Amino acid sequence: MEAELEEERKQRTAAVNARKKLEGDFKHMEEQVENASRMKEDALKQLRRLQVRYWDTGQGLSLPM
Repeated sequence: MEAELEEERKQRTAAVNARKKLEGDFKHMEEQVENASRMKEDALKQLRRLQVRYWDTGQGLSLPM
């Protein structure tokens, strides 16, 4: 009986540790997604600025023949 209780304690401890690790991994992945989203938004802003500069220089108005 005592051996069964000890085994159950070990299994619970292992499950709790696995859950904590998964929660930590999930938090890390969320941070990576947030960082990637910020980088994407920054890249889109830069693209828009470059497009405006391109069109302002008049090159965007010339049509290829």
